[in-house]
This record gives sequence, C-alpha cells and structure tokens, in this order.
Amino acid sequence: MNPKKSLYYLLMILLTLNLSACTGLISKESTSNIPDLATIESKLEISSQQLDAKWWQAFGDPQLNRLVEMGVTNSPTLKVASERVATAQALLNSSRSVLLPQIGLTAQANRQQLSQNYIFIPGVMDRIANYGFVAGTFSWSLDIWGKNEKLFEASKYRLKGALLEGELTRLNLQIAIVAAYAEYDIALKSRNLMQRASEIQKELLAINIERQQKGVIDSLVVNQESIELDRAFSQLAIAQSIVDMYATQLAILTGNSPSWVSNLVIPNIKFPSNSLVPNQQIPSDLIARRPDLQALLSQVMASGIEYSAAQLDYLPSFDLQANLGYQSFGLDRLLSSSSQLFSIGPVINLPIFNGGRIEANIAAKKATNNEATARYHEALLQALKQSADGITKVKFATQQVQFQNKATEKSQHIFNQLESRKKVGLISNEQLLKNELMLIAQKQLLEQTNLNAESSYLYLIQALGGGFNSSSINYTTK
Repeated sequence: MNPKKSLYYLLMILLTLNLSACTGLISKESTSNIPDLATIESKLEISSQQLDAKWWQAFGDPQLNRLVEMGVTNSPTLKVASERVATAQALLNSSRSVLLPQIGLTAQANRQQLSQNYIFIPGVMDRIANYGFVAGTFSWSLDIWGKNEKLFEASKYRLKGALLEGELTRLNLQIAIVAAYAEYDIALKSRNLMQRASEIQKELLAINIERQQKGVIDSLVVNQESIELDRAFSQLAIAQSIVDMYATQLAILTGNSPSWVSNLVIPNIKFPSNSLVPNQQIPSDLIARRPDLQALLSQVMASGIEYSAAQLDYLPSFDLQANLGYQSFGLDRLLSSSSQLFSIGPVINLPIFNGGRIEANIAAKKATNNEATARYHEALLQALKQSADGITKVKFATQQVQFQNKATEKSQHIFNQLESRKKVGLISNEQLLKNELMLIAQKQLLEQTNLNAESSYLYLIQALGGGFNSSSINYTTK
C-alpha cells in the first residue's frame, strides 16, 4: 500500500476513535450525579407576595424616611455593589461578542535585511527592502455545539446574581439604619427618664437634709440618698453616651460626618400595627423573595451551564476566517493591483492530546457547581430557621409589649391616685416621689420591651427578604 495513503487512513481512524470517545465521555458525564437545577429553581418561583419596597414607612416617621433615602444615596457599599453589576454587565457583553463575526484591519510596514542564505536572490532582489502588508480580516467562530451560547446564558445568570447581591446590600443597609434609629429613639426616651430620676433624687436628698437639720434623722440616711443621687447622675451620663453613640452611627450609615447629628430632631416612631404575627407559619413564597437565596440560585444555574459547556471542549471547533488586502516588498508597489491578496476558508481544531487540561477544567467546573448547590441548600435551611425564629421572636415580643403596657398603665393609675392623695395631705411628697421612681422604672422596662419588639420585627423582615403586611398573608403550614 502507498505509505501516504496508509498514513491518511491511520489519521482518519484516529480521528474517528477520538470523536467516538468524546461523544461517549460527554454522554457519561451528562448522566452523572448532577443537581437537578430545574427542580431547585422551582422551589423559588416568583413570589405571589409582593415585596413592600418602602417597608420602613410603616413606622410613620418622616425623618426616618429621609434617613433611609439618604443612606441609600450616599452609601459607599452600594456604590461598590453597583460597580460589581457594571463588571458583570461588561462580562455579559464580552460573552455576547463571541457569538458575532469579528471584523478588523491589520497593517504592517517595516524595513528589513534579508538573509543571504535564505530567499535572497543576488541580482534579482535587494537584500535590504521595505515590506508592507495591509488587509481586512474576518473571523467567525461557528458555534456548532452551542458552547458559546451556553457561556452567554451563564453570563446572564452572573449578571442577575450581581443585581440581587446589590438588592441584598440595599436591604441590609435599610435595616441597619432603621435599627439604629430605633435604638436612638429608645436611648433618648431612656435619657429623659433618667434625667427625671436624677431630679427626683435631688428632691429626696433635699428633703432628708432638711430632716437632718431638724434632728429627725441622722446623717446615715442623708448619705444613702447622696449615693442614690450619684448613681442617678452616673446612669444619666451613660444614657447620654448611648444617645450620642447611636446618633453618630446614624450619621455614618447615612454617609455624613459625626457633626451632622445636630440636624436630627426627636424621633416619632409608631410601631407598625401590621407587624403583629399570629401563631401561624409564614408561607414559603415570602422566603422566596430573599435576594441572597435568589443570588445563590443564579450562581447554581450559571455554574451548571458552565459545567455543561466545559464538556464540549472535547469536540472539534470550527472557525471561518478570511483576509483581503495588499502585500508587497517595496512600499511603492503596496497598493498596486498585482499586490492584492485574499484568503478564505474554514479552520478546524480538534484536541487530541492536551495533558489533561480539558479533564481538569471539567472537574473544576463540576466541583464549582456542586459547591454552589451546597451553598444554596445551606442558605435555604438557614433562611427557614431564621424565618421560624423571627416569627417566634415577634410573637413573644408582641406579648411582652402587651403585658408591659398593662403593667405601666396600672403603675400610672396608681401614681395618679397618689397624686390626688398628696393634694389633700394623705401622703407626703417623699412618698409620691418614691412612687414616681417606681413609675419611671416601669416606663424604662416598657421602652426596652418596645425596642425588643422593633428589633424582632426587623429580624423577621431580614429573614423574609423585605417588608410584609401580616394582614395580607394567608398563613398556612408549608
């Protein structure tokens, strides 16, 4: 047999075996234990419960509304998230460009000396010559197997994930501002109560000093009241420092310097009546709104598509390339008709031996997809736990507020009765002041209980991915 024909047949046999191995390997990999992404995505369908985009307005405080809007506008963290979205958008555009034909222009001009032992022909051509080349180029990657299309789809999911991460950053910032504002509100109220307690301790000390001067009591009682006054002043100083701390935190969260806190006025928060959650379970479609879960799901989808695309690297790639232009020795003849050139034809690239690069890439993509799926499942379980904990927190915090409200109302009623008795001389001023201290202690407990309820409400909002209206929720066990 002709040696050339033998070599030709051998190459054809190797090519056929290689393609068969590629097809078999891809089929085998496709039936491996790959997570069913469609099943996973169905768990987080578009929620029938619409997100309350401005849930903080339920607190009914115009200043809080302005602070949240200011924080969203000035936040450096949100600007970082915005740049991540821009990066993902650029990568998406880059993936799209691979699907389209590429047209360019290339040109070259140089002066060169030819080797006397190469293509130089004495007496026919000069050893030193000018060389010129100018041509239009055309190339198109024929996406026969759909690899580039898959990578383009994966880039779409990456962009979606970046957008959702931006939404998560925005939600976390909004919650942080509302939480700091609630703390600031309670700190102001506690400071005012401590200020009144200090004034009462002053009056009690003055009463006992007057009694000591009259010989009714000794210095021991006066010293005890003096200690109580010092303690009240200490607690007042602590309360004021807490006010300043949360005021500064609000300034930073809204993108302002600490001196900006002088612009703050007294908060007027009203606890949302629709935040009261009865003893039922939140439906799963509320949890589905969480941007972190949606972002993780986008990563699962993207990594799954990239894994599928990586398997196609075993198959040959087909490109169409063309050049049209001029080429010559001697720049004076470059643009003449005799210097014209063109080339057009397909380019086929079949990987035969690559040192395990394709296998390693497929293994890496598969591991990335499995990791993303595991992260999603972990986050989903954590979201379910957080939502259940949030319901429990709000339920018991609401009950505590109700009980503490009743206790405070009773204390206020008793104090009012004692005021009436004091006016007719049935009790002393000292007794009335000591009862007022008891009333202040009840009011402090009420403010802390209100803060706990507000914190529980914010925890539930974060667990559910945003604001909700409990009156519009159909509570069912799911």
